[in-house]
Amino acid sequence: TASLLAQMWPQAWGEPSDFVARLAVGIGPWMTIGGECAAGVVLAMPGKVWRLMGLACVLMLHLGISYTPFPNGIANFSYTSATRYYFLLPEATCEALAELMSAPR
Repeated sequence: TASLLAQMWPQAWGEPSDFVARLAVGIGPWMTIGGECAAGVVLAMPGKVWRLMGLACVLMLHLGISYTPFPNGIANFSYTSATRYYFLLPEATCEALAELMSAPR
């Protein structure tokens, strides 16, 4: 969180205040833990709507990870993981592939 703040803080706003920096360092890890746990819990709930919501949560998580600046280099992990979510909803995947492969009417 602190590295994101340092990399993406607009220069036009000046330097981030100590309060903002301490807030990012203090809250960032808890936001990450909460987001990852919430996505897993929602994915584990029964029902198609919950799985879709869980998939959306996990994709948002990996979108956030992909914005992590150098030198962490974890964006590749997010892109690789996000492509694997294709297999989480096999019924919807089959329907989408069947629609894609069918001839237009």
